[in-house]
Amino acid sequence: MNSLADNILADREKRRHFVSQVITVGKTVVVLKANIPGPEKNIQEVKVMLNLVRATLPFPDIEAIHFLNGADGEAIVYVLNDSDTSKIKRQTMQIEEETSLGRLIDLDVYGINQAASQSRHDLRKCFICEQPAFVCSRNHTHSLTELLGFVRKTVRLHLMTICQTTIGNAIDDELKLSPKFGLVTPFDSGSHSDMNYQLMIKAKEAIIQPLTAMFFTGYDANGYDKLFTRVRQIGYEAEQMMMRATNNVNAYKGLIFSLGLAITAAGYTIGHNLSFSSIFDSVRIMTEKIMDEFSSENGSFGLEAWKRYGFGGARQEAFLGLPSVQMALPILTDFSSKNLMMTLIAIINKCEDTVLLKRCGSLENYHIAKRKIASIYEYDELVIDNITEWCKQRKISFGGAADLLVVTCFLKRLQNVYIFA
Repeated sequence: MNSLADNILADREKRRHFVSQVITVGKTVVVLKANIPGPEKNIQEVKVMLNLVRATLPFPDIEAIHFLNGADGEAIVYVLNDSDTSKIKRQTMQIEEETSLGRLIDLDVYGINQAASQSRHDLRKCFICEQPAFVCSRNHTHSLTELLGFVRKTVRLHLMTICQTTIGNAIDDELKLSPKFGLVTPFDSGSHSDMNYQLMIKAKEAIIQPLTAMFFTGYDANGYDKLFTRVRQIGYEAEQMMMRATNNVNAYKGLIFSLGLAITAAGYTIGHNLSFSSIFDSVRIMTEKIMDEFSSENGSFGLEAWKRYGFGGARQEAFLGLPSVQMALPILTDFSSKNLMMTLIAIINKCEDTVLLKRCGSLENYHIAKRKIASIYEYDELVIDNITEWCKQRKISFGGAADLLVVTCFLKRLQNVYIFA
C-alpha cells in the first residue's frame, strides 16, 4: 500500500502530465494551487483562498479552466491564449509577493518549450519567520499546528478586510446617490429633518464591525440551528451602537436587519463552499418562522401594515429569500449613478415598503407614490429631480427600498471579489 507521501508525489506527477497534455503552441498554462503544510491538503481555507485569488487573476483571454483534485489538494489549471510566459509570470509573481494571500498559494506558469514551470519555490520565505521556507521545512523549525494556525488567521484577516470594505462601499453606493426621492444624500436631508449625510456616515461607521461579526457567525456555523437567533442578538447590539453614534436617531435599523441577514448568509455560503444562489436559500431558511412574530407583536406599525394590508415589509422579504434583491442583481451591471438609480427604481416597483407606507399615511397615497416612480422607464435626470421634489414636499421616503439597494450592492460587490462554487 502506498504511503500518503507517495500518493502526494504521484498526484503531483499526474498534474504535471496533465499540464503537458494541455499546452499547445501559442498557449500558456497557469496552475493555481494552495500552499498548505502537512498531509491534509483540503482544509476549509483552501477553497476560500483559491476562490479569492481566482477573482484577482489578470487573465483577459482564457481558453479553458480545468479543476483537478487529489492527494496533493485542489489545483486549478488555466489555459491562456497568450504565449508570453514571461509577462504572465511577472503578473502572477506580483500576486504572490504583494497580496496577503500570496504566501499561501502557488501560481506556476508553463510554456510550450518549458519542461518545468517558471516558479519561485526555492525563493519562498517561511510563513512564520523570514528564513527560506525549505530551510524551516528541512529543520522542522515550526510545528504543523503553528503553520496551519498562520494559514487560518491569514485567510480570516483577508476575509475581514474584504467584508468591511464591501459593506462600507455598498452603503456608500446608496448614500452618495443623488437626487433620490426624499432619501438622504450628500447634498440635502431629503424628507428627513432629523438626518443628514454626516449623521449617516457616523451610523455607517458604527455598524460595520457588528455586521462583519455576523459574516463570521455564518462562516463558522456548522448548520442553521439557532443561527438566526445568534445574529439577531448581534443585530440588537449593532442598533445600540448606531443609536449611540447618532444621538438616538434611527438611521439604519432596517438596514441592519436586511443587510445583516444577507451578510450572515454570505458567510455561511463561503464557509461551506456553496453556490451564490445559496445565499438566498440561507436567508429563507434562517427566517422560516419570522412571519409568526406578527401573532405576538403589539402596537407596531409593521403589525398594523400586516393586519390591514398584508404588507410584510422587510420580514416578508427575508422570509421569501430576498426576491427584490434577486430581481435587482442582474440590473445592477455597474455602480454608476445611472445604473444605481435604475436599480433603485426597479426595487421600489418590486418591494412592499412599509417605511413608505408609514410616511404616506394611507394606502391610496402609497400607491400614488409608487406610480410616480413606476412612470420612470428610462434614466431622465430632470424627471427624477421633479419627482424627488414632489417626494420632499410630502415628506415621502423609500427607506425600505434603499435598504434593499444596499443589500444588492453588497452582493454584487462580493461577486467581484470572490468566485462562488
